[in-house]
Amino acid sequence: MERVRQSGTALQRTYYVRGHRVEGMRDCTGSTSWTCDCAEYLQSRSRGEPWCQHAERVAAAASIDRLLGAEGLTLSPDCC
Repeated sequence: MERVRQSGTALQRTYYVRGHRVEGMRDCTGSTSWTCDCAEYLQSRSRGEPWCQHAERVAAAASIDRLLGAEGLTLSPDCC
């Protein structure tokens, strides 16, 4: 399931991948940052390079949607 919230100039999207919550925050410049609630993400964050397979999967699907100009084509609520 996807939830979208907009506060000020930032757009936040939440996706659920195999039981983990992945949140993407897009700022006013169009840059997107991803966070996840899994242990892999928390461990990588302590090393200074926050990333995990869940965030990678959502970021890749979001990039494909953006490139094809078809928002929601690959990132449906039932994805992943």
